[in-house]
Amino acid sequence: MQASINQKLRWVSRYATLQLLIAVANVLAGFMLIRALDKPHYAWFTIAFAGQCVVSILADSGLSSALTFLGGPVHNDSAKLSSLYALIRYRRRLFCIAALTIVIPVTTWLLLKNQASVIDTVAILLLMSLASCAAVGSALLLAVCKLTKELNVVFKSESILAFGRLLVYLPLFVFGSSVVLALTLTAILQCLQYWTLNRSVLLLLGPPGNIETHWPKEIARSTKSVLPITIWTCIQGQLTTFVLSFFASVDKVADVGALGRYAAIFALVYVPISHYFLPSLARSTDPILLKRRMLSGTVYFGLVLILLCLGGFIASKQLLLFVGPKYMHLSRELTLFVATLAISTFGQLFWGVNFAKGWTQLAWVYIPGTIVLQVGIVSFIDLESVFGVVLLGLVGAVASTGTAIWLTFRGLRENLRQGFAMEKNIVPAN
Repeated sequence: MQASINQKLRWVSRYATLQLLIAVANVLAGFMLIRALDKPHYAWFTIAFAGQCVVSILADSGLSSALTFLGGPVHNDSAKLSSLYALIRYRRRLFCIAALTIVIPVTTWLLLKNQASVIDTVAILLLMSLASCAAVGSALLLAVCKLTKELNVVFKSESILAFGRLLVYLPLFVFGSSVVLALTLTAILQCLQYWTLNRSVLLLLGPPGNIETHWPKEIARSTKSVLPITIWTCIQGQLTTFVLSFFASVDKVADVGALGRYAAIFALVYVPISHYFLPSLARSTDPILLKRRMLSGTVYFGLVLILLCLGGFIASKQLLLFVGPKYMHLSRELTLFVATLAISTFGQLFWGVNFAKGWTQLAWVYIPGTIVLQVGIVSFIDLESVFGVVLLGLVGAVASTGTAIWLTFRGLRENLRQGFAMEKNIVPAN
């Protein structure tokens, strides 16, 4: 018994240390990139990164959710899980192509509007498309690894990306760089991550078996219920970049891109949620245990985010030293952005639970709620300022998190009701 506890403690210690190192590498790489690029080039990098994020979200459109809640019951059956993965991978590739046809024209217009040359624009679009395809494939492979508890594979792939960025951005930080060179190195690393994951997952799953008859219907249902909110999430997630790209100067786009680098700090506390907590909920079939895990995870996550918020509020000027003198005027904006990140990250926990358990039928409620709140505030803010656009994003984060919490508690209540009903049916009559 004691040996088992000691082994688990060693595993947790190793896990926490590795995740901390990966997170620190990501943060440092991001800050080095900001200092390596001048403001116009970093603005173009921000626009390209926003386009890649949109492609990743649109290419998913509920497919990862379907993989999680359909794959949870069969995660020990490699043949069935392989069939499910192949089924979802095919649809995800089609969605990725469709997403690129939408994102490429919009990104082209934004780059040209923000003074990028035609040659730079073409190069940026090609590299963004390559990196997007690799990122879309890697995200699905990571979902399989988390579902099957193959965290060593996850750590290996994330280490390649994080420490690889740190290594290749270091000379850029010392000697300076252009956006094309930075995107080229980033795309190469993302392709390397995809190759590593794909090789590991193919060995893990083996040949596919038979497809369950209800899978295509459940996948279509998940996609249908999530698609409206997926499109809306694309708009909201990159709202600050898109609004400033349209209304403001290229310097303001670079400013909001610099603020976005601090999201990596909040991503650190979300890592154990996405790697361990959410997959464990997907595998859980006991309603009481599910509720207990959800409550404990919420308390832990909320306390950590509150501490991060307080640190951001107190040390906003010191934190800006990491991005350099070009962005030292953003102290007030950083304070507001930290609050937005905390609320948004807290909402990610509940959205992750909803997607993992398939509680997304009423997710569309988020859209009208956000529209009402943002339309109500838009006449009182300056859309040409970074502070105004970040405030608009804060309102969207509040609406998103509120909707996610409501959906989660609704799903927990329904799950408990179904569990009690099943217990009554199986109790033998006296």
